[in-house]
Amino acid sequence: MKTKSDKAAQLSALSWIPATFDSMGKKQYEAAFALQKELLDTFEQMNRAWFVRAQSEIDLAAEFIGKVAGTRSIPDVATACQECMSRQLEMLAEDSRRILADGEKLLRASTRHLGNGSARAAN
Repeated sequence: MKTKSDKAAQLSALSWIPATFDSMGKKQYEAAFALQKELLDTFEQMNRAWFVRAQSEIDLAAEFIGKVAGTRSIPDVATACQECMSRQLEMLAEDSRRILADGEKLLRASTRHLGNGSARAAN
């Protein structure tokens, strides 16, 4: 049968565990919070850029409609279509570059924080 002193010794030997888990949990929470904040900031920047891109698509469509409405011949309509398609291809190329850059931003943010659990790993 265990005595009170044996139980007290066991409890005091285990008393370091909650403090260790507490500090580990706090560090992990801080790392997760930093990652979440950086990702949220990155998504916000991406969202703004894509909103501007969507607005430019609307502007291009309005410009195209105005040109087609003002045409007097089939060749003029064809020219307006070619100009619009050319601009859309340029915008598509810009979109591709932006997608790659955005993916890189997200990957860098994730690896920076997940490298060793903190943003200090990359610094």
